[in-house]
Amino acid sequence: MIICPNCRAAHVQGTLFCEQCGSSLIGVLPVDETGAAAPAGPAPVAAGPATEPDESTDSTPRAGSGESTGIMPPAPDDVVVAPAVSAVLANPLLVEPGRQQEDDTPGTLPLPGTQERDTGRVTVGSVPTRLRVLVLNTGRLTDWIDDPVIHVGRTDRSANVFPNIDLETDGGHNAGVSRRHVRISRQPDGYYLEDLGSINGTFLNRRRLSPGNPTELKDGDEVRLGNIVLRVVLGGFQRAS
Repeated sequence: MIICPNCRAAHVQGTLFCEQCGSSLIGVLPVDETGAAAPAGPAPVAAGPATEPDESTDSTPRAGSGESTGIMPPAPDDVVVAPAVSAVLANPLLVEPGRQQEDDTPGTLPLPGTQERDTGRVTVGSVPTRLRVLVLNTGRLTDWIDDPVIHVGRTDRSANVFPNIDLETDGGHNAGVSRRHVRISRQPDGYYLEDLGSINGTFLNRRRLSPGNPTELKDGDEVRLGNIVLRVVLGGFQRAS
């Protein structure tokens, strides 16, 4: 075996660099198990056109030796990574000191800068009391609506249809949104979405709903009416009575 001259770590004969401190082990003489220097054999000849002088007799510091210059030699492909470095590579939650980790939570579209989410915390047994939607096609975010029944569709003055959420200004007519497309009802345990027999159908998280079958909504759900896609934002959470 050979002993690292820097940190005294033992290594198998033939090791090029110390796995503990990275110092070069080239030219270090092997020792037996008692610590005595083993008889030096013929010096290995490096492959190549020129032969380097014996480092044991040359006191001039050499670049890449890692002994006198203080420069860490390049590690071979099979070098063992230090435990601290391995922990950082294996755990993406560990970040550099002073660097804030980016939020990579998928599935939530950020709201416009002038708008904010409801600040109430969602607790176990709580239900939402108000709702608004983000129109993904145009980026329009509606105001909070706390009505117990919310109609979504297109305004038609001639037919006296005035939905709470009017998608006409978002291109709803050409996108296949019906005048009375869906109804959102607030129940004691939350909000429920119901298709009102629309021509082009209603999809909740890419699953088509059967007309007249109320389905519970969750914060962040995606609702598609024709070719208009909405993101549901729930707020005003209160403890269920």
